Amino acid sequence: MKRTVLLLVISVLLHLKTDAQDDRDYSGIDKMILYGDYKAAIDSCRMILDSDITNAAIWYRMGIASQNILPDTGSFNCFVKAMKLKPENNLYKFSVAKGYYNKGRNNRAKPLLRELCESDSLNWDYAYYLSSVYMDEGMVEKALEIYKPFYNQNPENYVILDKIGFANLRKGNFETAVTYYERSLKINPENTDAVRNLSFLYPYLQKTDSALTLLSKYIDRDSEDIDLIARRATIYYSKNYFKRALNDYLKILTLGDSSFLYLKRAGIGYVNNLQPKQGLNLLLKATLIDTADYETVDYIAQCYFRLDQLDKSIIYYQKVVDILNPIAKQLGITHLNLGQKKQTLKNHEMAIESYVRSYELTHNPSLLMLIANVYDESLQDAQRAIVYYRQYLSAIKEQGGTFTSGYLNSIKSRIEYLEKKQSGKPAPIPKSGTNLTEGMMI
Repeated sequence: MKRTVLLLVISVLLHLKTDAQDDRDYSGIDKMILYGDYKAAIDSCRMILDSDITNAAIWYRMGIASQNILPDTGSFNCFVKAMKLKPENNLYKFSVAKGYYNKGRNNRAKPLLRELCESDSLNWDYAYYLSSVYMDEGMVEKALEIYKPFYNQNPENYVILDKIGFANLRKGNFETAVTYYERSLKINPENTDAVRNLSFLYPYLQKTDSALTLLSKYIDRDSEDIDLIARRATIYYSKNYFKRALNDYLKILTLGDSSFLYLKRAGIGYVNNLQPKQGLNLLLKATLIDTADYETVDYIAQCYFRLDQLDKSIIYYQKVVDILNPIAKQLGITHLNLGQKKQTLKNHEMAIESYVRSYELTHNPSLLMLIANVYDESLQDAQRAIVYYRQYLSAIKEQGGTFTSGYLNSIKSRIEYLEKKQSGKPAPIPKSGTNLTEGMMI
């Protein structure tokens, strides 16, 4: 690819002067670059720059030669110097804009690309990079505006159709995106990019069979295209067609890609096909790559159980517990934090739901008190408040710990007050008030 781009650049250099005011012959340097003698080209450029440091054409040529043998920064700096010396030269400006884009500095690339597009609105190279910047920034409509004149000029250009299709994909207009990709594929049946995107889009439109048919057709053409095989395997796996998915994942492994995901899913395929011995072999390899994936470890435990190796099965189930315990604790804390935020927004019912989920994971008695207090103070639901106050007292009694008699008595007094209130009997409001969570540690 780099060689093709280089030949195109040199072709321009050989037939066009980069500077209308510079009629000197640099064809010798151009030929050095054309035939790959980059070091000689750089040395020649340096010799000229020693006596003519403001020669923009030579700085540009040194950048072209340098990008093939030096770090990117060296060639890019050459292009920058050329552009600063001749800012009106679009070739130099475009080289700098591409350099900024490739470095991820869209804020520097964008103004240069805008200037270039304004100078030549139908130059596809300029439009391609500017639209790419817009797409990176999520400005899909602006990218579509750039594509529009190219589409109007040539509605059968599959590259433009792909670009419009992808922009609509990013917008979530999946049906429109499919229309453009299908047109693109019809014009160029070898366009596997369209195949890949259609295989992603069809399942979202409940056209999974269309995705499988399309992928199978192109896999038949190229039985070693790992990406297409993996896409079909993923769809089979999502539909619980484990045997079909297994065949595809095994094919990928034989093609030399033994990534974690493929080992894992092939192993799971064997387990679900009642072949635990074969599955175990692949799953053990997978867990060497990712020791923290609980699903892989769980399937290993299942394999050992089915092979009547109960001791090993227990060991791996314990590993699953060890992996998930910290996650469960963190999830419990997250539910607690979420509940507190909901309570701040006075979404009391939703806050209680979060507190309940947190308690199910952490079994922290303080959460029972939080729930009781929300029912009592915020929702005025005495019956449920009593239930949770009592659960809290039972929980702290079971877990032990030191609590002041005054605090415990205030809870009991609150329960007594609520019970009498429910029965219609007069009862004094406890002096401690209703908020019994103040000062409580969570």
